[in-house]
Amino acid sequence: VLKCVDLPESDEGHIEIAPGAELWVTDDGTDLAPAIVRELQTRGCDARVVPISSESETARLGGIVCLGPVVEAVQPCWDERSDRFMADALQLACKSARALMDAATKGGAFFATVSRMDGGFGLVGGTADPTIGGLAGLAKTASHEWPGVLCRALDVSATWSDANAAAAAIVRELTAQSPMEVGLDRLARRGLELADDGVRNAKSSLREGDVVVVTGGARGVTAAATLALAKRIKPTLVLLGRTPGPTDEPEWLVGVTDEAQIKRRILSRQYAASERPSPAQLESAFRRHMANREVLENLRRLESTGVQVVYQSVDVRQPAAVRAVLGEVRANVGPIRGIIHAAGVLEDRRIEDKSVDQFRLVWETKVGGLRSLLDATRRDELKLICLFSSVSARFGNAGQANYAMANEVLNKTAHRLAASRPDCRVVSINWGPWDGGMVGPELRRVFEKRGVGLIPVEVGAECMVDEVCLADRGAIEVVIGAGFESEQEADAPPAAARQSLNESLTVAFERELDPDRHSFLNSHVLRGRPVLPLAISMEWMAHAALHSNPGLKFHGFDGFRLFKGVVVGDRIPAIRLAAGRIRRSDTVYLVDVELRGADAAGREVLHAGTTVVLADALPPPPAFETPSDWDLQPYERSVESAYREVLFHGSHFHGIESVTGIGNRGIIARGRAAPPPAQWMQEPIRSGWICDPLSLDSAFQLAILWCHRHSGAVSLPSKLESYRQYVPAFPRDGVEILLEVADVAANRMRCDVTYVSRDGKIVARMGGYECTMDASLNAAFRSAPAVVARA
Repeated sequence: VLKCVDLPESDEGHIEIAPGAELWVTDDGTDLAPAIVRELQTRGCDARVVPISSESETARLGGIVCLGPVVEAVQPCWDERSDRFMADALQLACKSARALMDAATKGGAFFATVSRMDGGFGLVGGTADPTIGGLAGLAKTASHEWPGVLCRALDVSATWSDANAAAAAIVRELTAQSPMEVGLDRLARRGLELADDGVRNAKSSLREGDVVVVTGGARGVTAAATLALAKRIKPTLVLLGRTPGPTDEPEWLVGVTDEAQIKRRILSRQYAASERPSPAQLESAFRRHMANREVLENLRRLESTGVQVVYQSVDVRQPAAVRAVLGEVRANVGPIRGIIHAAGVLEDRRIEDKSVDQFRLVWETKVGGLRSLLDATRRDELKLICLFSSVSARFGNAGQANYAMANEVLNKTAHRLAASRPDCRVVSINWGPWDGGMVGPELRRVFEKRGVGLIPVEVGAECMVDEVCLADRGAIEVVIGAGFESEQEADAPPAAARQSLNESLTVAFERELDPDRHSFLNSHVLRGRPVLPLAISMEWMAHAALHSNPGLKFHGFDGFRLFKGVVVGDRIPAIRLAAGRIRRSDTVYLVDVELRGADAAGREVLHAGTTVVLADALPPPPAFETPSDWDLQPYERSVESAYREVLFHGSHFHGIESVTGIGNRGIIARGRAAPPPAQWMQEPIRSGWICDPLSLDSAFQLAILWCHRHSGAVSLPSKLESYRQYVPAFPRDGVEILLEVADVAANRMRCDVTYVSRDGKIVARMGGYECTMDASLNAAFRSAPAVVARA
């Protein structure tokens, strides 16, 4: 149970900022922003007020105070100004991320959000719009993603009228050894803590037959929770979902459970012989059939309990549509007595890779969906409002800034609703990860690394029913799960949690990145400095996994993340490759690996992380089908001019032999194989490559060419969902590289890559490669010298 506690006065300290750095305070339209600037200037800082949507250059940026506006809300979380501000706050963090992380390595940086509620993050009581409370989710997520950056989430009472005193208190929190979340008002300094508590003698005010509306209740873990509610209370259930109303399965699909067989039947029954769908179209059709099957099965389970079940297909982001549907429910089923808002979507990206569209999709489903429900039930005598929030909101989670922000709004809104509806049981449940639902294999491994236990579906379902049955005696904001002790370390002072390193890994080997000894670095130069190529990082991380596991074969990567590039500056950096203990997973073995370095202060830095997949023997490759409907056009440049005018790669990385064609769906080229490692470096780890860095890097180069042609902006890699290799080594005569674009937004592109040998067999496949597009890099690419002589 989340509780607000008094904290002692903070000690005065020193603001650690990189020399020459500039500090920004966003303009909230009151005297507070200039007061904070004056307070910072008295401490010798270069600070100024900027608009939240500032277009200022971030090169010198070393700190941000993101100051939320004071918005009085007539209805809980109801003001459009708050929505705009929250989107702008995330975009400000997005554009500032790299500058702040860079400043952190040069002496220090900070990122502080300041919401304006009650000085207690909504737990004390007030009338300000709790939507601004979602800022805390942004700061807590940044603390996981930005090593070395001091992150703070503050809540300053909207009624504190002394701007100078409030400013002094805010700046003091940037210097103190304090929790990440601190609430401030004229008389108090508050923190948040979790207290273990149980549910006893639960008895719901809901009665059998009462109408309960559930969003997202026909699929996933919510369906299991709804089933438990049906068994215990037997309400009338109205399920709202985006999936169209279920229809009977076609006879040719009944009883078929194997994914490959299902897709083959879809191909043969839904498409004519002359009509070949793209892989994305086939996957979409497969998902539609599986969603329909899941809804059908869940409705049957619910009806088997004897309750009345109504399913309505509606987008909860559309208030008018929700009002119309619930109006029909009242007319045909009965008065509405309960709401369970569990709908949600994930769009996980690091903060610097977030787009406005991704923010809106997550935000409008969670926050907009809640608004639609509250608007449509404003006059209903509700006995229950249960909101499905997330542990990501409580602790933050790398990649989930928008999700954490939206769920924090649900948490803070719950307190306002409880105050305005005293006869209604209101609870916002911050769920830990369930063993199912949105938790896929990669996210499962993330939680396992932190020691956070997964909630068994049946147990989580019963926990939900226990909470809603507490009537008016229960806590409002609760966390359900196991193993959160490690998560709470994120609230410790930054010295105790500067890096997101897995301490259970051991160093497999080290390398000093001297361009004289590693000549390939001279062909991978940006802004005058050699940068370690992602492809070499992948090669060395594969070796780190094999180092202690001789006899196994390299099969690929899962969840490769590039957190911070390794740049060779005035000093020669040393990197360390650390690997974990091997573990079995079905027919393969998994080894967690990290690429580490050190910042200017000597603190260990995480540059990249992945899970390496090993196998006793490599499986045969899947069948390869030549794309027939890509509508490719000749590439307008020769390969030579592409390397000269678009790409920054020097001679070592001239891996593209020819470009077959380019179009909206992707690009196809022939690629060369890398020469033996001894031609790229002195004292190579192996005599031959594990996964051929030239072939890998050529795909990244093709992504640059496609992005440049599509949007005029070049790109750099950020992550890779999966990679599977089906041969011990790439063929010496090169491969055909097929890059198929899966998704493109304003500043990023995601694609899949297939490597094919000359005899038509798949050598390797890369799934979910994602790169960040940035037009500001164009000049840096063109000015990069092919060879750099070290002074």
